[in-house]
Amino acid sequence: MKYFTVLALIAAAMLFVQVPAFASGSASAGDGASPRSDYAKGKAITFSKLVCDTCAMQKADLNSESAMTLRDSLGEMEDLSAEEKELVSEYLTRRYKL
Repeated sequence: MKYFTVLALIAAAMLFVQVPAFASGSASAGDGASPRSDYAKGKAITFSKLVCDTCAMQKADLNSESAMTLRDSLGEMEDLSAEEKELVSEYLTRRYKL
């Protein structure tokens, strides 16, 4: 009986002890930007603002040569912020191995 009481007290105490639990996955707890998210953001900006159905360049026209030209002309584009230009440059450089 004494053994059962001790076990019951230990079990009750364990209910109140907080043990850190970490979820599985590849996302980190830090708020820093990862290269993967920079690539995805750059890709989204590229295909929403620079290469789209209503844009001067169509998706079918984007290849390594046109990507290099587009990357080199980012400095002249006033409708993109400096951060967006950097993200687009990162995407084009990695995607087309410029």
